[in-house]
Amino acid sequence: MERFTRRAKSDWVVPIPNRDIPGGNAQVKTIANPRRVNFFTSAHFPIYFEGYHSVNERGGRVDNYCNEPVTAERLAINHYHVKSREEHRQKILKGRAGKQSTYLDDSWFKMYDRNEVFDEGILSYRIAREANFSFEEDKAKLARLKRALTKNLSACASGAKLPLETALTCRALSTYLNEQIYEEASLAAIFKSLDGMKLSEARLLLSDLPNLLALPYPIAADLGKVSIKIISYLMDFMRERELWRDYSDLDYLRRFLRTLRS
Repeated sequence: MERFTRRAKSDWVVPIPNRDIPGGNAQVKTIANPRRVNFFTSAHFPIYFEGYHSVNERGGRVDNYCNEPVTAERLAINHYHVKSREEHRQKILKGRAGKQSTYLDDSWFKMYDRNEVFDEGILSYRIAREANFSFEEDKAKLARLKRALTKNLSACASGAKLPLETALTCRALSTYLNEQIYEEASLAAIFKSLDGMKLSEARLLLSDLPNLLALPYPIAADLGKVSIKIISYLMDFMRERELWRDYSDLDYLRRFLRTLRS
């Protein structure tokens, strides 16, 4: 944060060899609700369930990991892509984590070593950075998490029905507390929320199903039984619309669940 205070112009866009989508500041990283994500094609951009899509900070629709025109008025990521020439050479020697590639060479450094604009705005976050590494702050976050889970799950135990997304989120967050009572209560909330669920909610459930069925509680087995019925409903939906790839994937999952039960 302190060493690198120069950057490219906000609207800097550069073509990338052998790609249809440009690089530079046109490329984005996506902040997404994972409950709406079907899968990822790259680290930059998810493919959503039907009916959902990404937007930029102005509300405009974004359909891939390139956002043009480039906007960075409200939200931006500082991407220290090449840093110094010496650090870039070390990066080349390490190679890429996700795939074999040779494009991270000296010409790549020249292309991305942009210093036209002085920008020290990130330095205003130094205090916040130090606070995030504070043990006392971690304890306070944990206490807030426990209060939020207790509020939602107590309401469900008293007769309220949580939205499925809320119940699934409670289950995911309960793993941080490492307390059985929260995990079991979250599973009960999920089971209760299945009544009258929508198509999009059924897809959300199935995306988290492997995590749910791995939990060592009797209600997890009940969820597995209900999931077979939900999958059959989704298969009918896919067959009517001739979405055969989704149909085949669901059929495989249904047969696998039946194998587990037998």
